[in-house]
Amino acid sequence: MRTAFQWLLLLTCALVLGACSGFTVPDFDEEVRNEKIIPENWKPVKLRVGLAPVVADLELDAKKLNVEDTRRWVLAPDEARLNAAEKSLFNQLQQVLSRYKMFERVEAIKGVTSKMKMERVAALALEQGFDVVLRPVVKRSDVGYVGTNGAYAWNLLIWLVINPINSWWVADEDFDAFLECDFALYSAANGKLLRQKRVKPDEPVVRAFDDWDMGFNLFAIFTAPNYFDHENWERIGERLMPFADQAHKKQALRYVVSELAPDVKSESFQSGIRRRVGLFIGVDGNGQNGVPLTRYAAADAEELSRTLTALEFNSLSASGTMLLTGEQATALSVDSGLEALAKLARENDELFLSYSGMGTLTPEGKPAVLLRKSEGGYEAVALQTMVERALKGRPRTLVLSLDCSFLSPADGRCAITQELLAKVQGAPGESLLRAIVAQCEAAGTQCIILGADGAIPGLATPDCALENEELGHGLFTSFLIDGVMGAADSDGLGGVAIEELRAYLGSNIERIAGFDDKSQRTFSAWSEARNSYVMPSSSRDSSGR
Repeated sequence: MRTAFQWLLLLTCALVLGACSGFTVPDFDEEVRNEKIIPENWKPVKLRVGLAPVVADLELDAKKLNVEDTRRWVLAPDEARLNAAEKSLFNQLQQVLSRYKMFERVEAIKGVTSKMKMERVAALALEQGFDVVLRPVVKRSDVGYVGTNGAYAWNLLIWLVINPINSWWVADEDFDAFLECDFALYSAANGKLLRQKRVKPDEPVVRAFDDWDMGFNLFAIFTAPNYFDHENWERIGERLMPFADQAHKKQALRYVVSELAPDVKSESFQSGIRRRVGLFIGVDGNGQNGVPLTRYAAADAEELSRTLTALEFNSLSASGTMLLTGEQATALSVDSGLEALAKLARENDELFLSYSGMGTLTPEGKPAVLLRKSEGGYEAVALQTMVERALKGRPRTLVLSLDCSFLSPADGRCAITQELLAKVQGAPGESLLRAIVAQCEAAGTQCIILGADGAIPGLATPDCALENEELGHGLFTSFLIDGVMGAADSDGLGGVAIEELRAYLGSNIERIAGFDDKSQRTFSAWSEARNSYVMPSSSRDSSGR
């Protein structure tokens, strides 16, 4: 009786100790807490992340490894595994980044497919208000045979002493699993690669299996992983890849917390994601009812917007650029455009507001521009009102380009009346536009103003904003375009600094205006913090600035 009890006890121990391959994936939240991955004072990274579909670019080739005599099997992910299934890599990543509040915002980019080129992906991301595109690329997805473990001798003992059947449940062979992804971060502003990081566990995921479940075996002891078939490897993958997924998600959290979060604060990163967007307005006068006749204001807006989006250095984003000319350039359209751009241009971004057309004053004596009315005719809108709309998102920099004049009744690009001109009679002889700089700085935005005219009261000969038939543009816009394309780069260092641009515009425009016995002295002013600002300009290297 005692001998039977001992045998029963030994058999029970064998079954308990041997039943090792029926494992389950540990609780993810508990592991994150136990491993203290998220700091107690964690705050989301101030970054709006657009998640692109996961793609696969495997380093291990399934055609070379998935043969009968291999000890490693590549689990080449299909679209369901990558993006479509409920537990796809895409959904797992989005859920874990959102649940642990890694970023200010992380969402799928609408309308994006895995086949799209990055230029188009970035354009869609910018339209949807994202700062960066995160595109995960699967580099490894495979399982392999490691070897026998310490349970092998125990398994042999069970087989010799008790019964071969009992040894079926002893997990005496180790298998590993690899899931590695490159996290590629692209700027939504221009589609350029900012950072790339291989996200993988410090050590591979290893688990032990018993002979009963896997592989060819002899007497439930001697297995031959070299001869595993496709079905065996797929079953191993089904068991092990959830562990690899979990390890990968933890590493993704670690990457954001320990590397990306401090990196985002650096100037190099902020410069890389800096968005430059713009609204270009061109309003020509019809020569009726006191409105002067102009011909090239719409052409100014079209050409300037095209130029500033085509330049390779500090260029404006094409998908973040709006053009309003002719009858489309109404106050309502301008408000709507600035409202949309204010959502894109925040404290790290830059907004360009360009107007070509006719300047005037408000009844209060403030600089204003003429916009079209939907029912016909024109209306004056204060510059300060337009700027206020532009500052709603509190952009880092607001750049104003103004090809019009404000205080010259005889000028074709000025719609001021003598009655309005009387509003500034006796005013100090300084530019009325300087109030715009102060307005921006009070809102926390640095300002740059480049104008064809300085709106300076009391001048004996008020400055004009001339048009040139031969150039087909306003004189100011024509030289502004030439300047940013490289003509103003006086020191040859590449790029065009605003000091260089001011000198180039001033000397050339004043000289050309003098040929027609006209006075046109350009105006420029900027916040002191933008003294070294470099305009969107030619593609020459400007790294020395």
